[in-house]
Parts: sequence; C-alpha cells; structure tokens
Amino acid sequence: MKKSPSPDAPLLAQAGAILGLDPALVLFETGYETSNKDNGRLAAAQAELRAVVFLAAQGFCGIRLVPPSVSPTADILAARAGTLYAFEVQCVTRRSSFCAPGCVKPAAALATKVRAKIKQAGAFKKKNSLGGLGVVLVLDAAGGAPAALARAAWEGAGSPSGAHVCVLSGGRGGVWPAWRV
Repeated sequence: MKKSPSPDAPLLAQAGAILGLDPALVLFETGYETSNKDNGRLAAAQAELRAVVFLAAQGFCGIRLVPPSVSPTADILAARAGTLYAFEVQCVTRRSSFCAPGCVKPAAALATKVRAKIKQAGAFKKKNSLGGLGVVLVLDAAGGAPAALARAAWEGAGSPSGAHVCVLSGGRGGVWPAWRV
C-alpha cells in the first residue's frame, strides 16, 4: 500500500508566520482537509504555501489566502508598492505535460496553464477592483531556470498586459515581467 505524503512541517511553519496563522491550521486555510487522501490536493495546498513564502521574499505584504468558494476566485491576495494583487497558483506535477518524459516544449506547456489561470485571476481582479494579478506555477520537478521559464510562459500566453508569471522550482523562483518598484 502506497503511503500518503506528509505535510512539509518547515513550510507550514514559515507560511504560518507570514500569514499570522498557527502552523497546524495553515493547510486547513488553503481548503485542504486531512481526510482527503488525494496526494494531488496536498501538493496543491503546499504549492499555495510555497507561493506565499515566495511572494513574501519578493517584498509583498498583507499576504492572505482567499477562502475557497463555489465561484472562481484567486488563491492569494498580496500587496506590493501600494498595489493589491490577485494570484492564482498552479501546482505542476510530474504527471503533467510539462514534466512528462520527452517533453520538448516545456514553455508551451506552462503557457497553456498560464492562459487558463490568467482568466480566473483576471476575473477576480476585475470583480474586486484590484490593481494587479499574477500566476504562480510551482513545479514539483526541476525544470530549468525559473526566471527564463516565467518569461517564456508569459510570452507564450500572449504577453498578458498587467500580469506577472512566477515559476518556482527546486527552491528557486523567478518572475516575468519584473515587479514595478
């Protein structure tokens, strides 16, 4: 019988400190339920927390998780340089086309994910009169230089005006286009 992965305790502690939440409650705030044995849901919840940590390191403040809803929402709200951003997070797993053996166009696969997530974040941004939006792609397998992948995914998605793409991979992260100061 395959053992379910355990939550990443250091990540829970770090994200909890940023969000002002008890580490024991952080996963619950993403909408994850411990009774859900779907490994993909735990990976998605932890991807949101990795995004929180990355955004804090990028100078964002007031970071908070958006509660799960029946209508499409963003995953994270965060402010930087006086602008409130909506972020949609996508966990990109080994089973996806990006990480599949023989994938020769990883940027094209990531661009497809960006196009889908930009629509969702954009609708939330518009509905809530926010100033910025972004998509955070969290790769669970090494995928090259995150900044170069972020740029290629952003360009492949049609260079969406006012949107940023972040790629997190192997403890590193990159963003395109660069944040405005």
